[in-house]
Amino acid sequence: SLTDNTGKAELWANIFNEENKDQKLQIKVVYDGESFIYKKSTKFHDGINFIRINAKCNVPKIADIAFVVDATGSMGDEISYLKLELEDVLNKIKKQHSNIAVNTASVFYRDKSDDYLTKKSEFSSDIKTTINFIRKQFPGGGGDFPEAVEEGLNTAINDLKWDNDALAKVIFLILDAPPHSDKESIKKTQKLTQKASEKGIRIVPVTASGINKSTEYLMRSIALATNGTYVFLTDDSGIGNSHIKPTTDEFQVELLNDVFIRLINQYLTIPECNEDVIFNEKEIKDTLFITDNNEKIDTAKTDIDTIKQEIGKVKYYPNPTFDILNIEIVGNIEEMFLADVSGKILQRFNVKNQNRFQINLNKFPAGIYFIQYKNNEIWKTGKIIKRKT
Repeated sequence: SLTDNTGKAELWANIFNEENKDQKLQIKVVYDGESFIYKKSTKFHDGINFIRINAKCNVPKIADIAFVVDATGSMGDEISYLKLELEDVLNKIKKQHSNIAVNTASVFYRDKSDDYLTKKSEFSSDIKTTINFIRKQFPGGGGDFPEAVEEGLNTAINDLKWDNDALAKVIFLILDAPPHSDKESIKKTQKLTQKASEKGIRIVPVTASGINKSTEYLMRSIALATNGTYVFLTDDSGIGNSHIKPTTDEFQVELLNDVFIRLINQYLTIPECNEDVIFNEKEIKDTLFITDNNEKIDTAKTDIDTIKQEIGKVKYYPNPTFDILNIEIVGNIEEMFLADVSGKILQRFNVKNQNRFQINLNKFPAGIYFIQYKNNEIWKTGKIIKRKT
């Protein structure tokens, strides 16, 4: 796996099987031709593995973004959307990141018995090249449920000319059907997922109407394995037929244009060399109680012992912090999570029967983090600023 724009790499041991799941693991980091071995690696539930090395501050100025699209007969609405809206999305990205060379490409795929298997448009700095290619495509073929997803991914991952040093490498996989489930196709999909992770290519599935639960789980797994994000269309979109309810606690409905822009911005954002975190002092206060996702009550002048003993009250300080974050809990909370700005869980803490504990952020890079916990089926969130030491 390659580190992303935030400096993190996610490693999944034995992701496709349970063999040797308790084996001792070690991590090897390769930077500028030099290897660093981390022998006493820990598993996720035991904490994060930090490796600090002296490295030059070099921010890449290239981003490669590919759109891989199921072009079978049921994808008419989705292809029409891309023809009408994608140019606007890419123009906004280019404008917001004028200091980065944003290259785009596209792959369309059908099924093995159709008039073609895959078609591609190579990476280009001119978005018109990609848009014109997409506008020449039309839906057709297919007929059965599975399609040649693995062939589309193979063309995108292995045939497109990805820049090795790109700041971001992203595949938006837009589809409404799974890959074939024969042994050869399954093995190929697994190897392609591993290859994408090895190359640092995030796969972002965008699932449309027609997928079933097993396809949802597969796409979520591919996204996780490649440090991507799972995106799904809902009936609110007006695109395609009815959509299944996603398997998640809660979700926020956004316009697909906004989702594309938000995710690409997220993947392209990186602090400048030696830059500390910029934050709004009115928004970030030293001591807060989390009450829900939107409401924060300032308790700087209130002692925790005087607060009514309600379930789901959490006090955290100092904020911003350079290292130690103190947590005080009122009520019965069983577990708490530390997440990064993309929403990915970094650490889980068992806080059952605890009134207070500490989170040490000393080894984390400067940035924005969140503490989260669940109360009465509702997620509570508090924003934390980790300052540069």
